[in-house]
Amino acid sequence: MKKILCISLAVCVCSALSAAEYKYNQSVKGKDFVLTVQLSDDKTARTITASDDLFLITNRVRLIRGKGVVEWNFTDEKNKSSLLAVRENNRIKISGVYKGGDFKREHGIDDREWHQVFNWEFDEFFNSGKKEMEFWAIRPDDPNTCGVMVVKNEGVQKLTVLGKEEECVYSKVTLAGLLSVFWTGEYWYRKSDLLFVKAKPTGDSLVALSPQP
Repeated sequence: MKKILCISLAVCVCSALSAAEYKYNQSVKGKDFVLTVQLSDDKTARTITASDDLFLITNRVRLIRGKGVVEWNFTDEKNKSSLLAVRENNRIKISGVYKGGDFKREHGIDDREWHQVFNWEFDEFFNSGKKEMEFWAIRPDDPNTCGVMVVKNEGVQKLTVLGKEEECVYSKVTLAGLLSVFWTGEYWYRKSDLLFVKAKPTGDSLVALSPQP
């Protein structure tokens, strides 16, 4: 009886939790490297860890469904940075080490969601049927800067993903308001499961899903 109960509990845990790892080929200013992303999901939360093998930067966020990011860990080995940011109501509190020095900062925000590693955070938005969503984000290379950004659902495009033609949700992310003229990133998500598959964050940067080992 105990053995059956243990098996049943294990099945329940496996069905409640899912985890996956993906590799992305990324090019920035002629430098090619690999981005490794680990996703862990349950019914209420998602944990995302993204790290690269060139700049040695790791971003890890904990996302609560319907509420956005509640915690962000950022490490930059080359620039001696290690930060923890936590949302408490309408404040984001950041502490740790930034470029080798002690760092502490609070950002006042409003009820809009906070998204940080947003390539893997927008599935709820795409499923909502909304055309756009404003959200808060902290600039990773300058944690003193926090502002509002906008993601826009631009419809569906056909894209070749891992050698196969797929329907993909096409989106744009910009700074909010008049600042939108200064930056626009393009992002594609496989329509069948909303997995992030490709991005053009800037004119000299490209990210694409690579075959899994």
